[in-house]
Amino acid sequence: ALSRPVRVALNLNYDIENPANWDTFLHNLEEGLRGLNERQPIEIHALPMQSAFKAHDDWTVLAEFRQRIPEIKMHLHRPETFQEVAAILSGCDLLISERLHSIVIAAILGKPCLALTYDVKVRELVETLNIQEYALEINRPFDPELLTERAEALLRAPDIASRHLIHRATTLRSEMDAYVLNLQQRLETLAGPVKGCG
Repeated sequence: ALSRPVRVALNLNYDIENPANWDTFLHNLEEGLRGLNERQPIEIHALPMQSAFKAHDDWTVLAEFRQRIPEIKMHLHRPETFQEVAAILSGCDLLISERLHSIVIAAILGKPCLALTYDVKVRELVETLNIQEYALEINRPFDPELLTERAEALLRAPDIASRHLIHRATTLRSEMDAYVLNLQQRLETLAGPVKGCG
């Protein structure tokens, strides 16, 4: 067990496929985090990927969510670059996130991640990373205990989760590099030799 509170990076996105379930989702998230905190103290690090661009931006939603769980310490970060996001994630033990890009960064860093699937692109990323057992569909009600249990499972074996994510990220990067190289070679073949202008 850690001698300090578990650091949980949290990311939220208001624009879910089923907006009618948003309030229920927040309640379930609140109860799930409260359950986790009762078993092992946690502190939350808000990780907005968008702020000040629209109504219900990530930072505002996270600031409002902090009022729901006053007994849990919550740090409100406001990163402006992917490097700043990565730095915050590196200092945390676990990511709980809706946003695709924060999940991608967590995979590259090998940071254990509980994905909150709110639309098709995040579902597809979860399948690509093969982390379905560490994901929750948030467009319909779920048992808060599920969130607590899945977060605990990741925290119990962080090295296993980390190795899995790094392996998947490395494999996908290699596949993409090979695809780009093949595409370049095919384009060069189609273009033929470049004739001189002299």
